[in-house]
Amino acid sequence: MVQRDGAAALVKLDEATGRVLWRVALDPQPASFVRTDGWRVDEVFPAIPLTAAGDGVFLVAWARDWILVGSADGALRKRGSFPEQVPSVSAVGGICRVAEGFWIGLEDGRDGGVILSSAGELADRRSDRPSDCPAVGDREDAEAMSPLQNAHASSEGYPAEVCGRYNKGSRRREGHEYCSDKRSDGGPERTVMLHIGDPTFRDGEEWRVVDRPAGLTAGEPDFDPRIVGFELAWPHAFFDMVDWRGLTTENRPAADSFEPKRVEQREEAIEIVASITRGGALVWARSMYRGPFVRANSDHLDNMVQYRSLLFASHPDSPVKNLYILKPGLLLAVDQATGAPRFQVGAALPLAGHPPASPATPASPAAPQP
Repeated sequence: MVQRDGAAALVKLDEATGRVLWRVALDPQPASFVRTDGWRVDEVFPAIPLTAAGDGVFLVAWARDWILVGSADGALRKRGSFPEQVPSVSAVGGICRVAEGFWIGLEDGRDGGVILSSAGELADRRSDRPSDCPAVGDREDAEAMSPLQNAHASSEGYPAEVCGRYNKGSRRREGHEYCSDKRSDGGPERTVMLHIGDPTFRDGEEWRVVDRPAGLTAGEPDFDPRIVGFELAWPHAFFDMVDWRGLTTENRPAADSFEPKRVEQREEAIEIVASITRGGALVWARSMYRGPFVRANSDHLDNMVQYRSLLFASHPDSPVKNLYILKPGLLLAVDQATGAPRFQVGAALPLAGHPPASPATPASPAAPQP
């Protein structure tokens, strides 16, 4: 989905080159699609449209609107809005294929949804989540999860021996206080979680907690980032990390100058996306943002999440192995193996209260700009 000068369009791109294969205007554009700024501090689960492929059609659903387009040519088949009595589409509920068409997760507090047929007929009753439709994850601890990621919530419980707090009475560890975001893009052997913020990989019957690689801090000795999201594409694991720090700068007037001495204090944010092996080695890293750190509220972690990117790996069956790095306004495709840019669409929208800023590492200058 792209928007420009108040107009919206659905664009199909070639994964290898970013070449536009078809483009279909949406006039008028769905009201719940419009964005004018980047992530917001209260946007724990990013408000992006959810999509699914059906029999000859693509479904795109926003909070209150949906469209069906032909998968071959993008022709608009049908569009609509959800009736007032239907709750908004859930950012983590996901969309699943069912015999009738699509099951769309809703914000009803009961993990329920509604069925939309492939012909665009909306059911008039709520329905439970289908048994073969996996949930995205736990809303309480998910770091920038999306139903469109390969990484999905693991059905296994957290290992108490790694994640639990020690109980002196029972003389064992219990619970999973120290772990979160347990996900997999396949079987149990592919599972990854965060242990006190560090990547933790399944290693046979054991778990390997790895420190963030030293290569991330080259030239930045005080860089100690927080992981704000990750994506999996076996055997790769990709992490989005954000740090902030205070800086003090001062001028140095010449001895014979009347220029007064000035000392300036400011805060900056740094965002890096990196590929880390299951042994803890750094494969590649690229800087996505370096600029002013603006506090939108009093919660430090909320403010850091504003600077994140959403990470999406190509479908496992795709011959092109891309990692897509998404911010409102920006889609950057990089090679999973090397991190080299393949193409870029648009530019990141500024955050509320921020001046416009460019990514610290630009993408390919030859990239198309639909």
